Amino acid sequence: MPEVVARCVARARGSTPDTLRAALELLDEPALLDAACRLELAPRLHAPELCDGASLSSLRDACVSRAAMAAGAPDRCPPASGARVRDPVCVAVAARDRALCAAASSSDRPRCEAVAAGDPRRCGRLDPLLRGPCERDVRAMRGLIPTVRAVTDAASRPSTAALRCGDDAGVWALSFARRGVYLDAASRLIAVPLDGRWPPPWLAGQDEPVFALRAPLAGARPRARVRAEAVLILPGLGAMRTDDGTLDAEVTVVAAPRGRGGRARLEVALRGSSTGLARRCTLTLDAFVRDLVPEGSFVHPLPR
Repeated sequence: MPEVVARCVARARGSTPDTLRAALELLDEPALLDAACRLELAPRLHAPELCDGASLSSLRDACVSRAAMAAGAPDRCPPASGARVRDPVCVAVAARDRALCAAASSSDRPRCEAVAAGDPRRCGRLDPLLRGPCERDVRAMRGLIPTVRAVTDAASRPSTAALRCGDDAGVWALSFARRGVYLDAASRLIAVPLDGRWPPPWLAGQDEPVFALRAPLAGARPRARVRAEAVLILPGLGAMRTDDGTLDAEVTVVAAPRGRGGRARLEVALRGSSTGLARRCTLTLDAFVRDLVPEGSFVHPLPR
């Protein structure tokens, strides 16, 4: 495989005009040409591992993403920028399930659907500044992937997580659920805030609850009850956690998912104490599984 890259670099160097070669020399020509060749070859050869040798991180990540999408290998998708989880656009296309575009942010969802459908017109829904990169991604993947259709019901109905803490507290809708939850290699459901950290950080002055859950679902049947790890942070209070005994979490399984795009429906009873007072909350979760992740994905950076 290295010789394929070397031949590509030699061809590129031999066909580069003098005016462009001068600019390339200022930009570290060997590294740039090497990364450019890997970016071209890895998707065509369905070889994400070919991207590992690229020394320019921005081109390396684009290379891995395109190669994983072309190879239909969602487990090889790179982390999303600044996150501990895989890029949802790459996962949706690589998993060949356009419904998983529901896990992307509002600014990335049209790009996800455009790449999946091979249709640059869908980029028109984006801000003008984002249309160019979107159309570029569509062109790059055209001919390398089949048309990706919605396979699961991931996006067929809204995903929700509603938290109630006493009749007088009202109901909070927790935003993380809109973009889905996760299953790890041990069939443990993981619901975390959108920054993907476990446990979630406690910040003074927050005006909305923070909730995170890890529930073992392997072999769980409907109406089964399981103990879970959880963190609950209510406005104006410190964190209550199962690992320090300030919180107890019991999950009733309404429906257990089996893979990406599957539906998780849970009822969670939370009993905790904070500032010397007992707290009782209930959470109802109805959300799709956006990705299958390795154990420890949210504690440490995602393995490459």
